[in-house]
Amino acid sequence: MSEAELHSLRLRLDAGRLSKARRGELVQFLPTGYVRDPDGTVHFDPDQGIQERIRLVFTKFLELGSASKVLRFLVRNQLKVPRRQMSGPRIGEILWKEPCLCAARSILKNPAYAGAFAYGRRMTEPARKVSGHPGSGRIHQSPSRWVALVKDVYPAYITWEEHERIQETIAKNWRLMQERMSRQRGKHTARPLLRGLAYCGHCGHAMRVAYKARWVNYVCAAAQAKHARPSCQFLSGHLIDEAVVQEFFRVLQSAEIDALEHISARGAAHQREVVRHLEQDVARLDYAAQKAERQYNHVDPENRLIAATLERKWELALADLEQARQRLKDAQAAVPKAIAVPRELRAVFADIGHQLPEAWPGLSCEAQRQLLRTLITAVNLRRDDEGMVQVRIVWKGGFVSEQTVRVPIHSLRFAKREQQIVERIRELIEKGMDDSAIARTLDEEGYSPCRGGAFTERIVLKLRCRYKVPSLLARLRQGNLPEGYTVRELTELIGVDSSWFYHRIGEGTLQIARTPRYGHYLFPRSKRTIQQLKQLRNGKIHQLSFLSEHHDG
Repeated sequence: MSEAELHSLRLRLDAGRLSKARRGELVQFLPTGYVRDPDGTVHFDPDQGIQERIRLVFTKFLELGSASKVLRFLVRNQLKVPRRQMSGPRIGEILWKEPCLCAARSILKNPAYAGAFAYGRRMTEPARKVSGHPGSGRIHQSPSRWVALVKDVYPAYITWEEHERIQETIAKNWRLMQERMSRQRGKHTARPLLRGLAYCGHCGHAMRVAYKARWVNYVCAAAQAKHARPSCQFLSGHLIDEAVVQEFFRVLQSAEIDALEHISARGAAHQREVVRHLEQDVARLDYAAQKAERQYNHVDPENRLIAATLERKWELALADLEQARQRLKDAQAAVPKAIAVPRELRAVFADIGHQLPEAWPGLSCEAQRQLLRTLITAVNLRRDDEGMVQVRIVWKGGFVSEQTVRVPIHSLRFAKREQQIVERIRELIEKGMDDSAIARTLDEEGYSPCRGGAFTERIVLKLRCRYKVPSLLARLRQGNLPEGYTVRELTELIGVDSSWFYHRIGEGTLQIARTPRYGHYLFPRSKRTIQQLKQLRNGKIHQLSFLSEHHDG
């Protein structure tokens, strides 16, 4: 009967609360920008700065038409947003915080700013509740399913017509975004394998998939979407997918199955050791609580000061004991069972490990994803400035493996790896190589440009121009190499046109070979060379040869 009476009381209390809600008289937490007097009357916040900043959010949305654009406007102008603290030591206070998309949307969607009282905007769905998270399982209801909506209850920042126009614009933006994303997915044949598994190694947020041309990319856009700040990472997806798939094939080998069993057994033993120590803590605290109880029972009741002290000591001991018991209970529930793979299943895994790589290209993308999820829990990705991505794969059972993948990046300008490439280009230029030969040598030595692929003559030329690394021929033309006379220098010294030299070389009257290092004609730098060339010009000699001269240039 007592249980039935409690149920009846609960129903009457709920009915009273719903009745007050339908009249708009139920006391709720007020959004930022409102205050409630002791008599229950609601007014605008007396701080004019708070009022103006909230009105600015509505004004800019009606002007720009997007919550994201409003956020970018606030970030660009370094304007903070007032927010009422709902938890922690400063609960109830108004704090000026950095703007975020969640704050902007909560202001734009709240009907209280239009003067309306709304009840039932969110409801708790038991199927979605997560153990240990009291706030989980709440879903937003459409206005047609709200329990109560009473207009003109609060002073309004905007009219109800403006509020409805804002909600229509938000819904329209959402539909357009979904349609655009659907079209983008339909245009691309490439499919990401790590969708839902990839996490950013810098901030810990889940990485979304971005489609570009024939490839997919993993992007950490949480900072950009929520706070209008630059994205953490933008990674080429197909290279990372290939690395994870190869690691998946490797784990299916029998040696890795043995390692999985070993690590699982070690983890279970470690957790059992933790449980044993927690049991000792519970026994020790239980004895301390019993001792405090005995001391309290033996004290003279008339000595109230000592009795109060002992009672407080007993209560603290009981609280510590209860906490220790709860920790022990949680640890006992978390003890994993050691994984033991039967012999038949081990043979199946060994067979799959040999056949799956051959059958993998013929599987659908969804089938490949499901197979990866049978063993992989998460994939953490962290890229450095040199384009090297640390791929950290978390497997079922807690086993972790790591590998490194080089991915294309937008630019290596002034990075350490580019400095190494430029220094190598300088060394190869000193050996007399042209840009084409330098590109082939860099590829053979394992270097790669910023966006992957192979080095080309054009890429080497760009790097030389960026870091002002002239070729040997350019230095020769600038007069920085005095090893020999060039044709250009001799035309001024001899008093003939450059075609005179090339004509004589072509007919064999003037015999000279191009210098291998420069690919250019270099005449010995001496007075005798000038005299001989003048004699050849004046017809005193009919043939002149410099083939016997040797100069290393």
